Amino acid sequence: MSFSLTETFAEIPKEKFIFAMAGGAMYKGYSIANVFFPNQAEWNESELSNFDSIGLPQRELPLLEFIKAPCILVEGKLVSRRMLINYVANTLGAAHYDSEHRKVPKKYKQIYSMLDHATEKFMYEDKSLIYFELMSIGQAVAKSEDIAMFCERVENFVGDS
Repeated sequence: MSFSLTETFAEIPKEKFIFAMAGGAMYKGYSIANVFFPNQAEWNESELSNFDSIGLPQRELPLLEFIKAPCILVEGKLVSRRMLINYVANTLGAAHYDSEHRKVPKKYKQIYSMLDHATEKFMYEDKSLIYFELMSIGQAVAKSEDIAMFCERVENFVGDS
């Protein structure tokens, strides 16, 4: 099960937020999920008073849909889980990191720049919310029914040898 931004932004204009994160990561006993930073200029007082009622539905998705689904909204752009994984791997040091000579494909420069800004600006406990979203992706995959079935098959296979 994972949270989805798709339905929320089908009903509420993206411009009403400066940042949003689906999340769902467990960290130090807390769930970091459904994080929204409103663009206060786009909300009236009664909407802001009901702001806490915004929530995200949880859905079970096949892996391909899960990876394609948006998990972050930054500066009006939805970012898929695949894009976030690529961003972290290629810019925050997970795969190959060279801040001075970072080669970002032209089509990704704008979104990577927005994610760079979000990485520095949106924090929880001195950690970027970008990392919490990445953690939620890993935790969702690890807890999935497919992974449980895979582990069971491996255990049965290894147990038979």
